[in-house]
Amino acid sequence: MDGLSEAVRESGSYDPWAPGPPREILKHGLPYQAPVRANPRDSIKVPAVMEPHQGTSYNPPADAHHELLLKAASVEQKRLTKAEKLAEVKTRMESCRVTDSPNICLPPGMTVQEIGDQDEMEDVPVGFISEIRPPPRRKTKAQRNKEARLLAEASAFALSLYIMSYFITLRKRLSPNEFKTDGLLAL
Repeated sequence: MDGLSEAVRESGSYDPWAPGPPREILKHGLPYQAPVRANPRDSIKVPAVMEPHQGTSYNPPADAHHELLLKAASVEQKRLTKAEKLAEVKTRMESCRVTDSPNICLPPGMTVQEIGDQDEMEDVPVGFISEIRPPPRRKTKAQRNKEARLLAEASAFALSLYIMSYFITLRKRLSPNEFKTDGLLAL
């Protein structure tokens, strides 16, 4: 036993410049080739730089220049009609504003009954007018503690009733022999 590992024994036998093993041969006898893929630049159909309109050159043809002027005029006409519509809407909004009424908070056309006209209010039934109640007073710490204690007592009582009903139904389901063998107390 010489104590050398296999890696040490084979060290130096690998030649990185030696020709590699032969290419893998497929079933049909042809060597494996990478699939041919389309170049992504071939799928781009948009030109890199947009051509300017012919009417924008220094010496344009008359038809192209006239076409460009008509296009600019139509854009300006659309802008002017939109501005006129906005001005019309603004004047309508301004006309709806009422500044001469004593109560600015009221919408136009709404009137409020004067205080002196009490005789008309006598015809309204009493139950129709709701009484204005003052807001409830804040509770003291003692009142809050008392409510918490009562709530805890009520929940404990409800839990005890639930446990009692559970044991009663359990006792009804089991026969007396099973009840004693399970170690449960008879109720």
